[in-house]
Amino acid sequence: MYIKAATAISPQHTVDGRLFTEGVTAWTGNKCYAAEPSYIEMIPRALLRRMNKAVRMGVGAGLMTLQGQGTQDGIVLGTANGGIDDSFKFLRQILEYDEGTLTPTNFVQSTPNAVAGSLAMMTKNTGYNITHVNYGLAFEAALLDAMMLFEEGKVQSLLLGGLEEISDHNFNMDLQAGWFKTDEVNDTELFAFQTAGTVKGEGATMFVIDDDPEHALAQVLAVDQMNFATQLTLQDRVAQILAEHAVSREEVALMVGMNGDARHDGWYHEFLDAFDQQTVYSFKNLVGEYPTATAFAVWLATELFAREEVPQEMVLRGSHTPPKFLLIYNHYKAKQHSLMLLRNPRV
Repeated sequence: MYIKAATAISPQHTVDGRLFTEGVTAWTGNKCYAAEPSYIEMIPRALLRRMNKAVRMGVGAGLMTLQGQGTQDGIVLGTANGGIDDSFKFLRQILEYDEGTLTPTNFVQSTPNAVAGSLAMMTKNTGYNITHVNYGLAFEAALLDAMMLFEEGKVQSLLLGGLEEISDHNFNMDLQAGWFKTDEVNDTELFAFQTAGTVKGEGATMFVIDDDPEHALAQVLAVDQMNFATQLTLQDRVAQILAEHAVSREEVALMVGMNGDARHDGWYHEFLDAFDQQTVYSFKNLVGEYPTATAFAVWLATELFAREEVPQEMVLRGSHTPPKFLLIYNHYKAKQHSLMLLRNPRV
């Protein structure tokens, strides 16, 4: 399965490429808001003003990714919460209007599949359409779904993606539960702060994938997911994945989802102990933590494969040269773990 096109809307300037020409945009605090592009040229104004942020970012990223990519056989997305703030708005309306006449916009925009549905209608795509909501493994579930469709020969090209918005309601609940930092931090200090909690992020990342290796940005070789893993289980899975694809540990660079939470970053330190010579990249110090952040990690992998120079903030250990293989390891709240192996078609 090959990635042919990719777009990321994130807290960094990723749409226009300024992340690599001007460097990393620093943020301060415990929220990293997406740097959204102008959608006026791609989304009709009448639709745009009704869209919540999640739908706006997802549709915008999807339409940008589809430009010049022909026809897709389906749309497969992953999101933990979708436009959940509109869900709360709709629930408040039920109380305010005493279950009377309600405006449908908030309800329509609040469902997790609103992005996939909107993209299907705007592009007249009548193929396979699904949104996975497996919390911290939502994007991985979408990726697995896509891989199975290709293996079964049911599709030749798909739009794949993951998205999340910062919801004030969810953020406040997670903040009270201790998942986010309460002190002022910025991206350059995230890993240096040995305190509990991380920073909240958001974004939308989309890919066009097909089964043709020509002009590919990356090849997705494997994806694995597990709940309540152990380090032994992780290393066993890594060994299996590498053996299945005849890849040696010396050929692999690593990308880990370290997020500055002193309680759980130990997972990554232990994981990296088995790879003491390889270059290691990070991504959550660029975009923050959110359930589908691994979609951004895959987008970043396509850039690492293509670029000779990258901002130093991305390199956690070693030095950058375009890797032949990249293994991405991430966990969400130390409960849901995933591994993804990508190959650089240029090497």
